Amino acid sequence: MIAERNDRRDLRESFFDRLPGRWAAHRVIEGTASFEGTATLEPLTPDRLAYREEGVLKLPHAAPITAHRAYLYERRPDGFAILFSETPPRLFQEFTLAVRADGALAGSSRHPCAADFYETTCVVREDAFWLIHRVNGPRKGYVSTTRYEPCAAAFRR
Repeated sequence: MIAERNDRRDLRESFFDRLPGRWAAHRVIEGTASFEGTATLEPLTPDRLAYREEGVLKLPHAAPITAHRAYLYERRPDGFAILFSETPPRLFQEFTLAVRADGALAGSSRHPCAADFYETTCVVREDAFWLIHRVNGPRKGYVSTTRYEPCAAAFRR
């Protein structure tokens, strides 16, 4: 039991250090679209990573579209933050990760965007992580789930 608790704490403490590299990104925007591509996280400093995703966005009744986006990931005590990649960087979401009963790490963040509201959950397991956005408001209403799986050496011990 003590070894299991240490493994869980080690995952929380090492999660940010395991992010650099390439990740397969699989996104489903319920009833609207899907995205398949890669996300690359490159170190800028020991506590900041450049995030860039590229891939194919598929919309119903439309030709597939090449899509990309960029953010900054920043180490925070017991978690991480996602910032908009602009000058100066602006906070999008911040997560404090805690161990759940099932052994996964999880944290939530809330972010207003004009009149709309983003509530995001991050779930981390040993071999993958997820970002689940629930967006509600007068202009938007959807759930977007992205699963990230390592390409090659990411998430190695």
